[in-house]
Amino acid sequence: MGQDRGVSLAVALTSFAVVFPAELPDKTALASIMLGSRYRPLYVFAGVAGAFAVHVALALAVGRLLALLPHRALEAIVAVLFGAGAVLLLTRGRHEEEQVEHAAHRTPPTFLRVAATSFALIFIGESVISRR
Repeated sequence: MGQDRGVSLAVALTSFAVVFPAELPDKTALASIMLGSRYRPLYVFAGVAGAFAVHVALALAVGRLLALLPHRALEAIVAVLFGAGAVLLLTRGRHEEEQVEHAAHRTPPTFLRVAATSFALIFIGESVISRR
């Protein structure tokens, strides 16, 4: 006669309905879909899953360390990193993207190359670029 502590289907469906439209245009999802359409999806999944696992582990570790800093120092560090990222994005433009594209056409898509590319793309996109 106690309460049922199982997962409520209504809560799960409501959560999915709210989160799915917000995440649909996400750059990570689009990058994964594009990589999966170009290379073997299992290879891409291995890289993407690895990137998210490392990203979460690092976020937890760094978050604990950053919580020890004074608030003003943390704001200064975030501002400097954000500014450096903006400068990097502005100075390294289309030229590097074209070089990567040309290099990708020269070598065959092995598991290691596809997984490493997927890992790097997702890890960098989630760790460095996506600070909201």
